[in-house]
Amino acid sequence: MSKELIGVIAIVILFILLLGRVWVGLAMSIAGFFAIMCVRGFAQGWTSLFGSTFSNICNYSLSVMPMFVLMGCVISETDIGSDLYKTMHKWLGNHKGGLAYATVAATGLLGAITGSQLTGAIVMSKVALPEMEKVGYKDQLSTGSIAAASPLGILIPPSTAFILYGLLTEQSIGKLFISGIVPGIITVIVFFLVIFIICRKDPELGPKMGVKVPLREKLKSLVKVLPILILFVLVMVGIYAGLCTATEAGAIGAFAALVITIVTKQMNMKRFLNSLKETANLMGMIMLQMMGTYIFSTALTYTRITTALGKFVVGLHVPSFVIIIAIIILYLLLGCFLPEFPMIMLTVPILYPIVQQLGFDLIWFGVLIVVVMSIGMMTPPVGMIVFALSGITKKPVSTIFKGVTPFIIGEAVVLILLCVFPAIATWLPSVM
Repeated sequence: MSKELIGVIAIVILFILLLGRVWVGLAMSIAGFFAIMCVRGFAQGWTSLFGSTFSNICNYSLSVMPMFVLMGCVISETDIGSDLYKTMHKWLGNHKGGLAYATVAATGLLGAITGSQLTGAIVMSKVALPEMEKVGYKDQLSTGSIAAASPLGILIPPSTAFILYGLLTEQSIGKLFISGIVPGIITVIVFFLVIFIICRKDPELGPKMGVKVPLREKLKSLVKVLPILILFVLVMVGIYAGLCTATEAGAIGAFAALVITIVTKQMNMKRFLNSLKETANLMGMIMLQMMGTYIFSTALTYTRITTALGKFVVGLHVPSFVIIIAIIILYLLLGCFLPEFPMIMLTVPILYPIVQQLGFDLIWFGVLIVVVMSIGMMTPPVGMIVFALSGITKKPVSTIFKGVTPFIIGEAVVLILLCVFPAIATWLPSVM
């Protein structure tokens, strides 16, 4: 049996295990162990399963992950998310669709700091949705804006999706963070345009509040946004200016988040312990997936399946953009079913060597797949974030899908711009 065939069988075993609802990390470990054992023998498989995995997991570069996860969990335990929305509400609310603008802006900022799209969906469904219902917003726009803005958390830095991608491809996490800034801003602007267009076409979707907020009160409300701005500046400016590494920036951000929540009297012992518990749970899940990824990646190397795939793709003699389109379609499909962590773990070890052989910039490719994953998470028929939001709000899935469709079209425009003008993602990191 050829090594390449063993690699193919390992991939088939992996997907069979996943269909059987086996944990992603465990499924990758089992499939990888099988392939290594077949190619190198039981002893080498056993060594890879424990010895090599342990040495990889203990790598210092992985310490960047718990720092940012802790920062996000600390913020999630406070009222900063609702404060963000209230501030945006005062600045943007008195326009047609104004509360939808506020929801997009607040969800994007909250998701960026917590690194989780579900946090934004949970907070805004409790804070923004009742406000929009009170003013008379249709469910189509209110739920659609929340569902569309929630995935911004994995694009706007600091993003845990970029951290995972950087660790797996050995790309600079700092440059990946910086690369998401311009696409993230463009996405928010496009979403604002979408809200403007659909509210102009049907004003009943998002009526005006009818109450003007004095400028003094608007300016006073900005104090509530200061914690997020401080965290963002500490993390991003430190990395961009070369004052600290991504790991150091994560530690500074986690410490600053604790200080801010204590100073603003939003942290107590119960919330602190909850944030530590949530961090431990998330890191346990991530480390199991990382372990499985290392074993499976080693198996792919031993079986030469990635090299064979790369040669096959290059040998197809089709334009490179056709391969990129195929990868985009794959991520759109996977985004319907999988969260970002397992999606990146499963696909990046196989795809990034192919993309590298085709000559594409790996920083640009990281931004591309994050944008595509954002679209996949809200795309019918099985948009994961839509079903999660439906479960939280008890709103019909069909209503949320109808509301999120214009935003999907808007983000597709961002994706096209990113493909046509790669500098959108690569220019800012290039001047670091």
